[in-house]
Formats: sequence, structure tokens, C-alpha cells
Amino acid sequence: MAVPGLGDPFPEMSREVRLVLECARTRLTDAHVERIENLLRPDMNWAAILHFTEESALVPLVFENLKRIARRVPLLVPPIWMERLEKSCRDNTVRALYQSSELVKILEALESRGILAIAYKGPVLGVQAYGDPALRQFYDVDVVVRQKDLPAADGALRAIDFDTRFAWPRIENPTTTQ
Repeated sequence: MAVPGLGDPFPEMSREVRLVLECARTRLTDAHVERIENLLRPDMNWAAILHFTEESALVPLVFENLKRIARRVPLLVPPIWMERLEKSCRDNTVRALYQSSELVKILEALESRGILAIAYKGPVLGVQAYGDPALRQFYDVDVVVRQKDLPAADGALRAIDFDTRFAWPRIENPTTTQ
């Protein structure tokens, strides 16, 4: 990662953080693989790697890329930590599938009442950015509706037993100014 003649551009960054950042991509070039392999050491703090990976919502990407490296050079990545990353990744996949199905329910409920809605972030961004919603960690779904449709959207969501995460003032006639 050092630029010839300039030294290390990030001397304050730990090897563990660098490893996670190198693995945080959908495609690894040969150069990426080489950098990752050069970062791996027997004395790596795998608890810190797992923690940083989870806190940064990068588990799926890091797991997939470390799995590739572990197949090439099995001794570089301890199996116990691969198992922990795999479990975290599996949990994320289950959550992504569940959240995606909930998003479909919400969009169908809104559409059935003629409410225009746009889903963003969450599974939509996972598909757009990574080609797979499970490669992006998310914990909720986000939908945008027109302000004038908020009361109808609230009714549509309550009809399917959803409740808003954050309270919003319910205005009976949003087109009337006070």
C-alpha cells in the first residue's frame, strides 16, 4: 500500500483495519489478493478484525474475500475465525432475505392504494452496488412517498400491522397550510 518514495500513507492504521479495508470490495484483482496475503500474519488480532468488520457492516464482503484467500493459503486465516465470520455472514443473509420480503409487502400494500413509493438503501442498494442484497448489511428498509400521501401510507402500513419507526405528526389535510 505504500507509494514508492513516499513511505506508508497510513502509518496510524493497524494491520487489522487495513485487512478489512482491502477485503471490502466485490472483486479482488491479483494485486488485491497479494496485498491481503501480505497483510496476514500469525499474530493478527482476529477478535479486532471481526469487531471492526461487524461495526463497519462489511461482514459479507470480508467473509467472501477471506474465504477466497483461505482456499489459496489455508494457514493464513484461522478456521475458528472463518467460522465466526461465516456465522455472522449467514445471519446477515437471513436478515437480508427477511427484510427484502418485508419491503415487497410494504411496496405491494402502498401500490394497492395507489401510493407511489420508492425503495432505497437496504436491499435495493445491495443489488445495485453489489449485485446481491445479502452482500450489504442493513437492519431496516427505507421507502420514500410523497408528503401528500403520508396519511394514506400510514393507513396502508397499519393495515398490514406495520408501525412507523419514528413518530411523525399526522396532519389530516397536508395540502392546507396553517
